[in-house]
Amino acid sequence: MAKKTIIVDDLDGTENASTIHFSVDRDEYEIDLAKHNADKLREALAPFTKKATRVSGPKRPSRNGQTRSVREWAIANGLKVPARGKIPNAVQEAYDKAH
Repeated sequence: MAKKTIIVDDLDGTENASTIHFSVDRDEYEIDLAKHNADKLREALAPFTKKATRVSGPKRPSRNGQTRSVREWAIANGLKVPARGKIPNAVQEAYDKAH
């Protein structure tokens, strides 16, 4: 049996949304937005992104296996870390300082 996933806009419930990723103050966010709301977000950020320096490459471990290393390091050092999902900022910062 086939299944279809429909992403719904987090603001107004419009179907066929896309997930938008952004970060502020080292905190990463994602939100599902339809095109009209995604355009509003990009328009609101445009004065800042035009003046900002784009940073290439991830600042945090990507999903290519580095996340596993952070989890293993955290557990070995007595830090609480979920088995899946986002690495807490405090754990990531501790890992960054240690490495």
